This record gives sequence, C-alpha cells and structure tokens, in this order.
Amino acid sequence: MRIAAILVAAVFLAGCGAHEEHAPAAAPAGALSDTDRAFIELVIPQDESALELVTLAKSRETSAALTELTGKIDARYRTELAQLRALLAEAGVPETAQHEGHDMPGMITRAELDAIALARGTAFDVQATQALKTHLREVLPLVRGEQTAGTAEPVRKLAADIERNRTAHLAQLG
Repeated sequence: MRIAAILVAAVFLAGCGAHEEHAPAAAPAGALSDTDRAFIELVIPQDESALELVTLAKSRETSAALTELTGKIDARYRTELAQLRALLAEAGVPETAQHEGHDMPGMITRAELDAIALARGTAFDVQATQALKTHLREVLPLVRGEQTAGTAEPVRKLAADIERNRTAHLAQLG
C-alpha cells in the first residue's frame, strides 16, 4: 500500500512533462507551482510526525546512536519546518492541514507511534529505528520529484538539502 502511494506521489510530483528533454521553467520569485506546493504540503506533516517520534525518544533511555540521530533530526526538522512555512508565506499560500489523518508515504502514523510508545528498552530502539528508516526512505521519491518537476528554485534547493540530510541519516542508521 505504501509503495503504491509512493509511486502515485512520485508520478504526481514528476508531472506530465517529466519526459521532456528540458528542465521545468523557473517560477517567478515567491511563486509556487502545483508541484512545489504539493511537495511542501507533504513534507510538513512528514516532518511533524517524525518529530513526534523524536519527542517520544527523548523521554526514553535509548541507545547512544539513536539518541545522537534523534538530536540531529530534531534540529534539522525544526529548521526545515520553518523554511517550508516561510516559503508558503512568501508565496501568499496559507498553510492547510489537508493531509491530516492520511497515511502517506514518509509519515509515521498515529498507530505506529502508539505501538512504539508501548515498547520498552531494546524493543523501543528497534521499533523507533525501523520507523525512522522507513520515514527517511519514503521521502526520497518526493524530494527527487520536486527536483525534477518543481519550478521554484528555493523549494528545489531545499529538496536537495532534504535529500542529502535524509540520505546521511539513513547511512547513520546503517
């Protein structure tokens, strides 16, 4: 189900012009294409769900590796959220929670968070690590779609930064 959702999102973000030989035309400063806006509106809840897991992990005794990674994610995602919201504001686009309650690729769902919250010790670390790995992997098609089909250079740049960070976090998880 999640793989199918990833493919749908990737196709949506890649757009119909993905087969053309040229890059999409750049949007005017502050303007967002539908792809840019969709990317932002998908990454915000993804980051927020991951931050819920990070907050949960901070309340537990976790492995040194998980503690280090969740610290990095916490700082990075809070910065990203501010950047994403600033891009919406600059374009005059109100932030909406249109994906609230949806089980989207890259989301750590309420059910997953609840199950992880019940775990203790090593079981918590294993479940939290698996949820983070899945989250980090599933956002990659979205950032690649934005880099391919997005038109707002600041959003494309942020997508490239997100890809680098997610890939580094995945490498850290092993």
